[in-house]
Amino acid sequence: MSSKPPFLAQWILKKLLRDDFWKTMLGDLEEYYHYLVDTKGLWSAKAWYWSQVLRYAPSKLLNSFTWTMRMFLNYLKISRRSLIKNKSYSVINISGLAIGLASFLIIGLFVQHELSYDTHLKDADRIIRIVKQNPGEEYLGSNWFAVTPIPLSIGLKENFPQFEYTAYTRPQPSLIKVDENSFFEEGISVGGDFFEIFSYQFVYG
Repeated sequence: MSSKPPFLAQWILKKLLRDDFWKTMLGDLEEYYHYLVDTKGLWSAKAWYWSQVLRYAPSKLLNSFTWTMRMFLNYLKISRRSLIKNKSYSVINISGLAIGLASFLIIGLFVQHELSYDTHLKDADRIIRIVKQNPGEEYLGSNWFAVTPIPLSIGLKENFPQFEYTAYTRPQPSLIKVDENSFFEEGISVGGDFFEIFSYQFVYG
């Protein structure tokens, strides 16, 4: 059987006992561990070694936390003094940081919003929309339009094997009658393989 100290316990102690004095102590602990293996057995030696972890861990963690907080408060104090002493420089730096963070957040939200379109659809990454460009015509600063002839969907499927399914949509208000009430409702009409492409689930009808 291996007489080395428990790997996890030794790793924890190495992380806790970082300075040279404590590294020397690690060697002493290992020597005593080997002594216990020879005199009292492996399991007694392991239990003792783990007890050393439980003995030193709380105090070292508390000490590390205390010094970290002290250093953090000291940095805050120095930063406060620097801000008061160099007000103009501080305003420029803080404004630049705020603008940079705001820009990063806005860009991130925009990208997240753009990538969220149609993700609820099955095979959303395989669905494309055909657009056309009308040189000389602009609407809202662009001459690209998502308006194409209806027969284009048939032509694409017949002439380009890359298109597995094709479909078209067009706005179409419809007259709807419920009991004795009639009214027009805005909607769209679809054709082609629309329901092969879009995995919509209907509640009724």
